[in-house]
Amino acid sequence: MQPQLLYVYIHQIGRCFERQGFCFTNDFEIEFDWKKRKLIMAKKTNPYTNLWGSHISNINLIIGKNGAGKTTLFELLGSTSLKRNLMFERTEWFAIYHIIDDRFVIEGSFRLLDISGSVPLDLERDVSICVKFDFTHQTVHWDGYLKQDFPGYVKSDALNEMLLSLYQPRGADRQLMKNSEIIDQLEFRENFRRNPESDNFQRVYLNKPKLSNIYRFMTQEHRLLEEIFTFRHSTCEIRLIKTQEDITTEKEMLAKIGFTLYQGKSELLLFSKGSISQYNHAENLSNKWSIKQIFILTYLENLIIDLWFRSSQWLDLELKLNYANQINNILFEELDFKERLLYLFDVLNVLSMVVIHTLDTASPVIFNRGGCSYLVNDMEKLPSDFFTSPTEIVVSIDQGFNREIYHFLSYFDELDDSFRFSQSLQVAFKNLSSGELEFIHSFSCLHEAIEVAIKHREINTIMLLLDEPDASFHPEWSRRFIFYITKFIELADFGREIKYQIFLSTHSPFIVSDIPREHITCIDVVENEGVLHRVVKKAEFGLMSNFYDIVKSDFFLISPIGEFAKQLFTRLLNQINEWTEYDFNEIKKVSEVISAIGEDMIRRKLQAHLDAKVIRLNPSLDMEDDRRITELEKELEMLKKKRGRNFNDQT
Repeated sequence: MQPQLLYVYIHQIGRCFERQGFCFTNDFEIEFDWKKRKLIMAKKTNPYTNLWGSHISNINLIIGKNGAGKTTLFELLGSTSLKRNLMFERTEWFAIYHIIDDRFVIEGSFRLLDISGSVPLDLERDVSICVKFDFTHQTVHWDGYLKQDFPGYVKSDALNEMLLSLYQPRGADRQLMKNSEIIDQLEFRENFRRNPESDNFQRVYLNKPKLSNIYRFMTQEHRLLEEIFTFRHSTCEIRLIKTQEDITTEKEMLAKIGFTLYQGKSELLLFSKGSISQYNHAENLSNKWSIKQIFILTYLENLIIDLWFRSSQWLDLELKLNYANQINNILFEELDFKERLLYLFDVLNVLSMVVIHTLDTASPVIFNRGGCSYLVNDMEKLPSDFFTSPTEIVVSIDQGFNREIYHFLSYFDELDDSFRFSQSLQVAFKNLSSGELEFIHSFSCLHEAIEVAIKHREINTIMLLLDEPDASFHPEWSRRFIFYITKFIELADFGREIKYQIFLSTHSPFIVSDIPREHITCIDVVENEGVLHRVVKKAEFGLMSNFYDIVKSDFFLISPIGEFAKQLFTRLLNQINEWTEYDFNEIKKVSEVISAIGEDMIRRKLQAHLDAKVIRLNPSLDMEDDRRITELEKELEMLKKKRGRNFNDQT
């Protein structure tokens, strides 16, 4: 029993969407008569079962020009009910999910349908309900709440826990990139927040992939697809970021915090040569410890200062002095790296108590002493050659997968956003093009979809909503995207039966040619008496369709060539038609432009039109001789150029 989205009906949600139905299955024929509130449904034989592998129930494409409403549909399906109500003027719509046999779930405005039985009058308008469908009489019957153990099903899981919807907004909405070279973890990323108590199926936003999944895909799993990706030459870089930028010297810092680290027996690495602040008025400790050890100690010093500044402002003067004295009284003897490390963690123990005083404030400070200890422990396990300076860790992707850096990134992923900020660490992947960033993002998010299915055994169906994932792809990656995504999911080891239902919006004719037309939905915008309406219909093209048949469709391009080329064609045609007398130079100029046209059919037809016009202007002229002369002149010019190059090469 695996829920599958079959049909969506939009009665009215604003944005010019009114009374339109979307069918996303080839297992049923589905229509909705909104005037009679009647659902019409019939079973049919699906020839595409297992077309995309055993773990993918189907792939549906949503196509249309920019502004047609593809993202609107994804927002409706992928957003939580709260966010949906904020985004749309009205939310009169419903979705139908098939569960098993004659059992279905209606999500959304179920009162748009005529439902028989004792439907509770106090039910909210946007909850999901279970129904039975009588295929003989074409009637819908109330069958209970979504949050129920499904009768007769051995597993006895509530239906709302079985299906998880993962929505990956398009790149522009995610604000994925700070620039074309970096994926930066300091930007917002929403983790999986599932709510099994909801009266609807669960939804999660894939705003940003996990760092550990990015690293694993780039170093290891992309080879499951191809060996051709250039991002193997990029790097993963972990940098220490100075949190108090306005403090430039240790003396200034000590005056502001009101206590002395190391009991004044040793200066801070934070202000030593090569450290974050780049000031050189502390002892040179490079001969005492390794670069790795200096990195770790500097990180902890920076963390202590940051935590004190952000938390002590909420203390009264007496408490502030009390905690400062506790830090001053911590014994310190400069022995070795471990002793210095233990001292800094003793200071963090005091700061943990200071942080507690901020929890009831408007801006609480988050700090987990144990989490910090785990993070440092993972740092110590990293290979020493990764530490290229006291403030930087650089890992070459070309070196392949390293388990220690993967564990470090995995733990870093799990830290709370506000706690992670206080760590004064920045993780970035560099030397990537925008297309590579989007490709990595798509498959790293896909990896999260696989992970959540493996970890949460109550989930047996995942609905992936990918809004223009190929927008920045090289055409070859776009051409192979469906192949990649099916191969990637099929290679995953789930340990049990699980199904993915994938929805893609795209502008790529290559992706369209990989999907049967029954699984391609076209959205168009039409104007009727000055009012815009969206019209939904199935495609007339699809699996293995000719490229030109797809491109010439109104859902892609008005013309299969560029607008300049289209205008040039018209200009040449008009120019030829307007000639009234024979002009050799003018004819030769137009003929040379025509010879540059790359498409044989267009070039031949335009040349034939030119030849016919010239003969009408000068019937006695043998155009074949003129053309031959022109060709010989061009060939002679090319030979002269070639001869000149050869002469230069020899000299």
